Amino acid sequence: MPRPQDVLVYAIVLAAAWCVVWLWRRDVFRPGSLERLALAGRMRNPARISAAAWLGASLATFLAAAVGAGLAGTAFGFRGGAQGDDPERTAVVNVGAYGLATVVGFLCAALLVRGAGGPGGPGG
Repeated sequence: MPRPQDVLVYAIVLAAAWCVVWLWRRDVFRPGSLERLALAGRMRNPARISAAAWLGASLATFLAAAVGAGLAGTAFGFRGGAQGDDPERTAVVNVGAYGLATVVGFLCAALLVRGAGGPGGPGG
């Protein structure tokens, strides 16, 4: 009999596969899809955003994961970083890492849209 954890993992894997198929059929991440979606008026054209801005946003999101992991570990009194076999430590550190990286990622995306002529930005 499968454990509840295994059932949850299988459900997440199946949901992820379904999401990939759905996004592919909706032309969200096929080659050239961003330009096609922009021409159709379904999103702003990302070509107006410089490569340096994309790189900076991705670097900020990546570094936020490390900072979030450290902050979560410190807040819960785990010394010595995220190393170890303690599942509680691993869970807390991962929640901190993903939580801060998600917030920073959404903030960067909002700033990039604003700078590309989004609501309240130049040309928008």
